[in-house]
Amino acid sequence: FTMENDSTQNNNNGHDLNVAIETDDTTDLIWYDMDALLGVDDNDASNDHDVEGGRDNSPESEASSSKAKRHKAKQILALESLFQSCSHPDDETRRALGTKIGMDPQQIKNWFQNKRSQNKLKSCWDENREIRSINTMLQDENFKLRQRILEQSCFSCHCHMSPPQQLSEKQRLLIENARLKEQYLRAEATLRELTRGTPRPLLMPSFIVASDGNGTDTTLLLQHAERAMKEFQELAAAGAPVWLPSIDGDVLNYREYTTGVFPGMLGPCPQGFVSEATREAAIVWGTAADIVGILTDLGRWSEMFPGIVAAVSARDVGFSGTLSSRDGLIQLMNAELWVQSPRMPNRSVKFLRFTKMTANGQHWAVVDVSVDGIVGQEGEPQAQNTRCRLLPSGCLIENMGGDYCKVTWIVHAEYDEATVVPLFKPLLRSGQALGARRWLPVLKRQCEYKGVLKNFSAGDGRKGVMEVAKRMTASFYAAISGPVTLPGSRVREWRGAALPVRMVIWNCAGVVPRHPDSRVLSATTTVWLPSTQPCVVLDYLRNERRRGEWDVLARGAAVTELGYIITGNVHGNAVSILRPNVTDDGTNNNKILILQEACSDPSCSLVVYSPVEKNVMLALMRGGNPVTDVLLPSGFAILPDGYRKIPHASSSSSSATSTSTAPAGGNTTSAGCLLTAAYQTLWSGPPADDNLAAGAFDAIGKQLCNAIESIKAAVGAEVIIPA
Repeated sequence: FTMENDSTQNNNNGHDLNVAIETDDTTDLIWYDMDALLGVDDNDASNDHDVEGGRDNSPESEASSSKAKRHKAKQILALESLFQSCSHPDDETRRALGTKIGMDPQQIKNWFQNKRSQNKLKSCWDENREIRSINTMLQDENFKLRQRILEQSCFSCHCHMSPPQQLSEKQRLLIENARLKEQYLRAEATLRELTRGTPRPLLMPSFIVASDGNGTDTTLLLQHAERAMKEFQELAAAGAPVWLPSIDGDVLNYREYTTGVFPGMLGPCPQGFVSEATREAAIVWGTAADIVGILTDLGRWSEMFPGIVAAVSARDVGFSGTLSSRDGLIQLMNAELWVQSPRMPNRSVKFLRFTKMTANGQHWAVVDVSVDGIVGQEGEPQAQNTRCRLLPSGCLIENMGGDYCKVTWIVHAEYDEATVVPLFKPLLRSGQALGARRWLPVLKRQCEYKGVLKNFSAGDGRKGVMEVAKRMTASFYAAISGPVTLPGSRVREWRGAALPVRMVIWNCAGVVPRHPDSRVLSATTTVWLPSTQPCVVLDYLRNERRRGEWDVLARGAAVTELGYIITGNVHGNAVSILRPNVTDDGTNNNKILILQEACSDPSCSLVVYSPVEKNVMLALMRGGNPVTDVLLPSGFAILPDGYRKIPHASSSSSSATSTSTAPAGGNTTSAGCLLTAAYQTLWSGPPADDNLAAGAFDAIGKQLCNAIESIKAAVGAEVIIPA
């Protein structure tokens, strides 16, 4: 897609409107006498006897030999015929043709070279004439436009234009009031920064303030949401120089943004914060109403983005439209966002979500903005700490017909980079962690998944398998980052083979039906593979013949794929049922199968698997109840490392830098990947038994490190760097 930003400048004097188009005659091409160069004689038949006659060795005869040695008409005809079928004949073809028409192979070679030069010159001549014609046309159009501007006439009807009407006093006062209010907010934010002295976490005032009963709170929220909607729509429609193209998409030009028409709703960027702003667009399966329904429903929103949304709570605070269409809905939301790695802390955001319909239901806009700056009239509201705030962000949705829609997604955030692990900084700045380049690919892939699921009936075994796989993948996301925050969890750092592994023992009471009082041991680690692309690692992990190199369930052998369900348009996105070829006793009488989901998009690739009893899987495939058991998944999350993905854009001092330097020890000549491995198993011992825990930690930690080493050797990685 392309987005253009057209600007027109009116100048009463007509200056600066000339189009500088060169008309120098030096651009004319020189037309050579190619007929003479190719040896075409005007009187071939009459001069044939000169070739057969005696030769004169005088200097005069040698000087005129070039004219005397012109080719015959039959020779020219044969040469032209061969040129039509092959313009670059080889030596054998030239010798055969020379024997046939009585010419030397070198002469034939020279003729073909000259013929190719002639055709090239003719093509250049025709192109030159066309350019000169277009040049003349543009000059005429330029002259007419300058005349219209000088005469102040309309371009379409040629009528004389009247001078613009002066704004009314009321309109002028409203504009001045808006300008002063914006200036006041900027000054207030600057004053807070100056009086604060040392940098502290940003204070985000809560929206919930005392009300005097006249709806003051709703009015403030509506004004804040309307301003965010206006800025978002302007950003979505803007082109260069506000948005600059990069390898992966559009990136915001911060210098143009801060000095342009955008006021900066939340004031200056706090000290120590960096800015991230990306824009993406794609065609997504589903109507605009379907996408809006997902974004405004908490349960469906978190279910659609399980790899991004860890937790969410919200309440409706305003409505300016009809409840059925959700037009005008304003929601106050608290969300926890995560990245697939135990080394990345969750990001907490509190924001307003404003949904608005335009163009008779064909266009929708869903805008998110932090509630900084909303202050009631009853005093200073209660504040809470935040390390991230959202400037106007969201998506613009346009119906395309045929159950498809176009989605333009923008994420503009400011966050405290001090909390980010150094290896993850390029990924966050590139927008592939929590930016538009993460949200939109996931939405597209999940919509494809839902489209496949929709085609199966309720009793279809394939639908049950897909539903279990979906819950398994969601549980895998939680295993990477979730257990640390659960009450009663024990977190340990195990180190072996120079790789740190996070060990967490957490209570799964009420989670595993047949083990109500059990605990789960989760082991996770993240490493950086410089110059190893994510697709290379993904292809190796999906290779059934080499699975025994890293999966203990395969017992060192290959596995057999019993069946699979394609879940998307990307090759390899599928839910599979695998059977290990050998068991503990060395036979193939296996009572344990492996349920696996593999999926990939530009922002993340996953391979998630879990052992399943054979009789349970067979019952599920025959249409049984998919809620029979809860799986403890293991697997891998493969993220791009963000290097060579950071666009070169002008930015202010508070924004993210446009380039990045790789840490020592890594080669960033090409994009690499961040690999997170996770393994889970039931914990059978008491939670306080340190001796038992140490033994289990060693066994699982070595197993995880061996898998990482196998991947490193298989993909040819020179080095692995712990995160």
